[in-house]
Parts: sequence; C-alpha cells; structure tokens
Amino acid sequence: MLDEQACRRLLHQGAPHKPYAYRSVQPGLFSDIVMLQLPPGYGSAGPGSGVQPNPYFP
Repeated sequence: MLDEQACRRLLHQGAPHKPYAYRSVQPGLFSDIVMLQLPPGYGSAGPGSGVQPNPYFP
C-alpha cells in the first residue's frame, strides 16, 4: 500500500534496483501531499554539488 511511510521513502533521490507498484493508496494521501501535510522531495544539493541536469529534460 502506498501510505505516508512509503511516500516518505520515495522522497530520497535514487533509482530502485527493480520496478515496483502499489496495489492501493491510503485514503486522503493525495490530499495530504497537495495540502503540504507531507514534506517535499529533497532534490539536489544545489550548485557545486556535482549533480548534472538530465540532457533529455531541458
């Protein structure tokens, strides 16, 4: 189930070792995300972090 705990694990950047899917979603989770009840993703560390933009997404 995609719930708050699983959503928080998805905040960290990285690539999973294998694809996965969720069978269900916690009721109200989308609303919690939209209403900023859950923190935003961490994103890159900013300039000088060594993170390069994806050339396929200008």
